[in-house]
Amino acid sequence: MSIEANKAVARRWLNKETRLEAMDRERYRVVDTPGIPDTDDLETIMRYDEQDDVRKLFRDLTVKVELIADGDKVVIPWCMTGTAVAAFKHVSLGVTIPAGTTITRRGITILTLDNDKVIEERTHEDRLGVLEQLGMSPATR
Repeated sequence: MSIEANKAVARRWLNKETRLEAMDRERYRVVDTPGIPDTDDLETIMRYDEQDDVRKLFRDLTVKVELIADGDKVVIPWCMTGTAVAAFKHVSLGVTIPAGTTITRRGITILTLDNDKVIEERTHEDRLGVLEQLGMSPATR
């Protein structure tokens, strides 16, 4: 596949409305993603995905992504900023984000593709950065 074709698959994967059609449901797996056990069980993956639906958790949400493709990989550096509409537990940190708190989350997602479908997802988030914004980092103790 071409770089542009891989980016098009990644765009479909980023869109919750078309995510499932961009995935190879038989081979898809999540690995090395904090807060989510390594799994290929689609039901488990979708449950964690719904828990971290930032559109429901934050108002005034802004999201910036970049797509970098090479070979069978698409790397997606991302940054999102928003204000929590209600208190919620951050899935990978296990801490509560208080209502009304504005935070910025940054990370990178690496997708592996095969035959026009995403077969693997790895996401790494700057969790220390979130803790620092909440006044919880080891440096502030």
